[in-house]
Amino acid sequence: MTEADRRRKRSRQEEREDSNDESEYEPEDDIPPKKRRKVDDSDSDFEPEKASKKTSKRNAAPKAKAKAKKSKPRGLTKKAANEFKKKMNGFVKVLAKMVNRDWHDGYEEQGEQLQEYFQYLKEPAMCVYEYVVKGRDYDKLNEILKNMADTWDNIHAIPFRGGVEMGDTDFDLELTEIGVSKNFYASPSTLISFMWCLMLHGACANDDVTDEEIHRYIKDAVDNDVDVL
Repeated sequence: MTEADRRRKRSRQEEREDSNDESEYEPEDDIPPKKRRKVDDSDSDFEPEKASKKTSKRNAAPKAKAKAKKSKPRGLTKKAANEFKKKMNGFVKVLAKMVNRDWHDGYEEQGEQLQEYFQYLKEPAMCVYEYVVKGRDYDKLNEILKNMADTWDNIHAIPFRGGVEMGDTDFDLELTEIGVSKNFYASPSTLISFMWCLMLHGACANDDVTDEEIHRYIKDAVDNDVDVL
């Protein structure tokens, strides 16, 4: 073998050694490995939480209000009591205008208006009866009765040509708790006295009504010519 062949053989042998060294190359410790997202073992069993069904405030509010209304019994409102007063005073004003407009010949028309007034008194009278049965709102019932008496007194103050003539008119008041129908004929005074006595009996039998309140109711009744005994 010539010297040139030996050099070529040595050179090929060195190349093979170099290639073996490159295949066994490991990165140095100071070079960071490629970053990977760390995944815990618990992540493999993860299930997303199901969205809970939310109740809209718009739908929930009416339900809450409905429950509140059911739990709280509705009593006689001041507005309702004042409405009776307003309508009764309206009859007085109309009658006064009718007399001023035609004092001499308007008595028939005025008599018809008086009958309408009497028929209307059934509404506040029924209200008084219903709330006496319920055993509540006696202060408002007393005010309604005072307004009934006041309007009847004010009608008597109107200078009718032939006096206050109610004519032929009546109505029945159904006393449902005792199954009785009481007839009232052309006399607001009789109706007012009966309803006031009924209210006083209910108030005296109610433990929630104080003696002071009962004394005030009795005084108002007596001041309006009601025979409470």
